[in-house]
Amino acid sequence: MNIHNEHKETIGERIRRLRKERNLPQSFLADATGVTFGWISQIEQDKANASPELLNKIAVALKVPIRELLQDEDQHMELVSRIRLVEVLLETNQTDEAESMIQDLQHEKDLSEKDRIMLSVHLAECRYQQKRYEDALHVLHPIITDLEAENHHDAYLLALIRNKIGNAYTQRQDTGNAYYNYKKALDYTSRFSSFNDLAAHISYNVGLTLRRRGRSHDSIHFLERAGEYFQLSTSVENSSKTPFENSPVSPPK
Repeated sequence: MNIHNEHKETIGERIRRLRKERNLPQSFLADATGVTFGWISQIEQDKANASPELLNKIAVALKVPIRELLQDEDQHMELVSRIRLVEVLLETNQTDEAESMIQDLQHEKDLSEKDRIMLSVHLAECRYQQKRYEDALHVLHPIITDLEAENHHDAYLLALIRNKIGNAYTQRQDTGNAYYNYKKALDYTSRFSSFNDLAAHISYNVGLTLRRRGRSHDSIHFLERAGEYFQLSTSVENSSKTPFENSPVSPPK
């Protein structure tokens, strides 16, 4: 048999095979992933492409690692989709899977400079979720040093990195360095076009760190500003969960 003529299994075919091996109907996948029966059918027939979010939900529903579901097919996905899949994996605390994909992506020649920076930030997030806080700092410190030295224009990115550095120091119980980085992050939010989710989380982190440092009175403004943002937000997602979900520690009761 000529191996070059062998049929290569597509993602849709693989999803169908894995589902049937588990004796699961298409309706199960539809219910488990929150999409319609027809959409699952289209995906299994390769008539539609699943989003990174949906691919992850399908992998969870089938109880297989995302790598087993994708195999080498992720190499053919658009870079933006592959990077988004890394973010989805981090959002669901699948750090080993995310790190493996990051390592593959870092070798891509078509990555923009911003994409390379974000992949490094995502790698630091892997370390953070793995409780390897010192390793996370080793990744983030050189990035922020270089960006600030060149007066990088993206205030959101600068605030994001400073906030993540603050989170790592918080977990190491180094409130001095945590406060310094949260305050630097907060300074960058003044350049945001609006007070958004990241700004609210940073404000909360500043307030909570001030409280930890015995400055409860000074913390009130920052904590109240963060709380008011989420209370007034029209986002169903934000109003249905704690506004401080992405903070390194739980909000005070």
